Amino acid sequence: PQPQQHAPHQLSPAISSPSPPSLLHHPSSAHAPFVLVGHQQLDMQRHSHSDDDSGCALEEYTWVPPGLRPDQVRLYFSQIPDDKVPYVNSPGEQYRVRQLLHQLPPHDNEVRYCHSLTDEERKELRLFSTQRKRDALGRGNVRQLMSARPCDGCDELISTGDIAVFATRLGPNASWHAGCFICCICHELLVDLIYFHRDGRLYCGRHHAETLKPRCSACDEIILADECTE
Repeated sequence: PQPQQHAPHQLSPAISSPSPPSLLHHPSSAHAPFVLVGHQQLDMQRHSHSDDDSGCALEEYTWVPPGLRPDQVRLYFSQIPDDKVPYVNSPGEQYRVRQLLHQLPPHDNEVRYCHSLTDEERKELRLFSTQRKRDALGRGNVRQLMSARPCDGCDELISTGDIAVFATRLGPNASWHAGCFICCICHELLVDLIYFHRDGRLYCGRHHAETLKPRCSACDEIILADECTE
């Protein structure tokens, strides 16, 4: 089911956080809306937990995977290094905020966060962003396994009863240990389970964009015009 949307001032304490980005919506209804750019509340992300989740049980976290019971949430986070678990007012919360900005640069997706673009570059950035969302963007789906299966990351078995992350855009059975669901370039956990894919590999937004366009080392923006590559 599609996650329920709430206004920013109605954030549940279970998943409220001082983090950035507004939402960009995937054009396909088969893929829920995902966070990408800006400096506004992650409304859809933050309110994507299931209605039967106990807010009291989950209020220690600033983000939880959507659709899980509290015991499954704890099982998921037990597979993540403790300093990366987004407990409220913790190093893990700070890590998540840093990764949102680093993995999903707002200037990769919206013209308003770029500097001095020509009209042609504005058009190209909009097309670039739209095509990436349509062709490569997804969000991992966390489920507790009924039977063991191999992890696509480490090739070791994910045991029956354990938590696995599925990325259906790479195939219906593509699954990873929670700690193996990482970008193939920076090897960081994919923040809020948001991934991009290319040639069967998982990328964060930043490094997926760099497989398609060069990035300016001075301003960090994607280089759109061929003549600006000096």
